[in-house]
Amino acid sequence: MAMTRPKRTTIRPLKKAQSPAEDGSERQASSPPSSVSEEDGSESEFSGKEESDHEEEVHDESEEGAESEDGEEQEESEDEDEQPPSKKRKVATLKPTMKSKTKKAVSPSPTSEDGEGTGTGLGSTFIPRIPSPSPGDTPYKPSTLHPNTLSFLSLLSKNNDRSWFQPHESHYHASKRDFESFVDTLQHRLTKIDDTVPLLPVRDLVYRIYRDVRFSNDRTPYKTYFAAGFGRMGRKGGVWAGYYLSVQPGGKTFVAGGKWHPDSVQLGLLRRMIDKGGPGLKKLKSIVEEEGFKELFGGLDKLCQNEDRLKVAPKGYPKDHPEIALLKLKGIGVSSKRWPDEEVCGEGFLEEVVDALRKLVPLVEFLNGVCVPELEEGSEEEEGSEEGEDDE
Repeated sequence: MAMTRPKRTTIRPLKKAQSPAEDGSERQASSPPSSVSEEDGSESEFSGKEESDHEEEVHDESEEGAESEDGEEQEESEDEDEQPPSKKRKVATLKPTMKSKTKKAVSPSPTSEDGEGTGTGLGSTFIPRIPSPSPGDTPYKPSTLHPNTLSFLSLLSKNNDRSWFQPHESHYHASKRDFESFVDTLQHRLTKIDDTVPLLPVRDLVYRIYRDVRFSNDRTPYKTYFAAGFGRMGRKGGVWAGYYLSVQPGGKTFVAGGKWHPDSVQLGLLRRMIDKGGPGLKKLKSIVEEEGFKELFGGLDKLCQNEDRLKVAPKGYPKDHPEIALLKLKGIGVSSKRWPDEEVCGEGFLEEVVDALRKLVPLVEFLNGVCVPELEEGSEEEEGSEEGEDDE
């Protein structure tokens, strides 16, 4: 009978098997495992036993081979685990010296069917814009102030907060343009009265509507009036005296002129002029006591009652000085009577303002001569030299 061999295995020839016999003798295998006795055609007992032993040996070798392969893989994996982890190379990065200011992206608010924003967008704040009121039958003119301008200031005085101001910005900008056109017209008229006042851009004349609340107990963010300053340096003034216009509803519109809050040097010059008396003080009193000036601005008594003055005599001057009322002043400035709202929006308001500024010109020129004597003398010398050249 033919023996079946295991698949995919190779059978190696067996060495001579030696097994100890019971009687101590050795028995040798005389035939290979596949040999069959030729006499009776039956398998010998030894050959069958040898084949079974061989199959077990082959099976053991295959298991050992598999185990050795598994062992090698396990050893390799263990070797890999035992290897120290490779250190990552650190890349040097430059740290910013200043914090970068980034603006957060604001998503646009969705719009409704009628095109108006609903304000439901993430990170967005929708502020509805209220259109400026119609001018009606009264057109906007550069020589007059429109009633809508006073109307805006009146509403602002009752709603002086950002939540009201922002939706009404259209009304604010329309009122601001109206006031700026009036100021520009007034500036051209003033230059014909006082030739020392130059023509400047309107932005250098008009004051901002936003208040500086850093050092004030009043925390309202906006002024409730429109104002403009005229002079050699516009609203900034500098070392020069100048003119001032304030438009405020409720019958509080006025014109003013003089030198407010001069520096210590200029204030010292003014007090020295008052202390000496003489022609300087006489000229100041004559300007202030002039009939037309006194009717509009109040005269010397009103000047001395100015709120911007010291409570006691200034340092270096006696309390019983004959001009102690003038010496206590921190500056010399006067303001006019107040105009009612009906006259402010009327056709003749521009002419009234021009007439008030005309009365202020002598005072402004006198104060500039006292506070800035060197510059005034230099300008007079230049004018004299130019006239001499013209005569030649």
